Amino acid sequence: MNCTVNSRDAACPGAVIGTHSSDVERKLGELRSKLHDYELKAKQIPHIKNEISQLEDQLSAALFHNPKGVKSPTRDLQDAPMPPAFIMPDVLQGEEAKKRLRIINKKLEQIKKLKELEGNILDQDAIDKINSEKELTREMECIKLGQPYVPSTTEDPHKFKVLPRDDDDIEKRTKALKKKLQQIDALKAKGLMNLDAEQKAKVDSERLLKMELSALENGESTVALREPNIDEITEKHNEEKHELERKHKALNKKMEQIATLKKRDYASLDADQRNKLATEKDIGKEMSLMEKKISEMNKKERARVEARLN
Repeated sequence: MNCTVNSRDAACPGAVIGTHSSDVERKLGELRSKLHDYELKAKQIPHIKNEISQLEDQLSAALFHNPKGVKSPTRDLQDAPMPPAFIMPDVLQGEEAKKRLRIINKKLEQIKKLKELEGNILDQDAIDKINSEKELTREMECIKLGQPYVPSTTEDPHKFKVLPRDDDDIEKRTKALKKKLQQIDALKAKGLMNLDAEQKAKVDSERLLKMELSALENGESTVALREPNIDEITEKHNEEKHELERKHKALNKKMEQIATLKKRDYASLDADQRNKLATEKDIGKEMSLMEKKISEMNKKERARVEARLN
């Protein structure tokens, strides 16, 4: 009996094997084609993820700058770029850490010797080295603990300043400081509420000027210009608050006078009295602003007291 290729007869085993082989090859080809498609798509995954991340950042920025979802006609998203991400420094290890520790220890030894030169003249470079002691100590502790060291962004509360040693220079500087303090007294007499930003900054410098003057009069070669402590901050706060309250009281008295004038016949008032009546609205606005400032100062004071108690 003759067997053809297309025969399905079990008596023709060669035909069955040939048909099965063709099916397997066809299925294998389909799978290889699918695999190739998936591999091509898989290569796009990192690009797609990156694009998704960028779109999410843009969406977050858009919601931050325009929370109601209304498009701003004058501002595009590109005008408000996202801030750069903070990159944590690497932790120093092994020989690199040992080398840095040796350098820090050497600097700390130099600072120790400089601080022992009490009464001697120190130049500004020496003062800067002394000022770096706290930050160097903190860096050393981070290395020993195996932690990344991030330089401090806050100023050291104690800054040393070199004072003149020549008698003529001391006298000249002393006179200059006393003149500045006299100018500050004159500004304070005007009332803090009546000063502009530059004048208020001069008043704020009074504490440091007094510290420098005291060091000069005591014959010291340097002065530690520290930040104000909590008591000094509270004292300044109270002075500002009391001045606001005094001015508010004076304005309240004017409002009472205006209320009395309003009870009288307008035709019987002279020009000065009528001018007082005309100021009622402005005085009311000023009193409202003062009351708001006093309320804000009271809140800050309560916060300071709570922080101090804790």
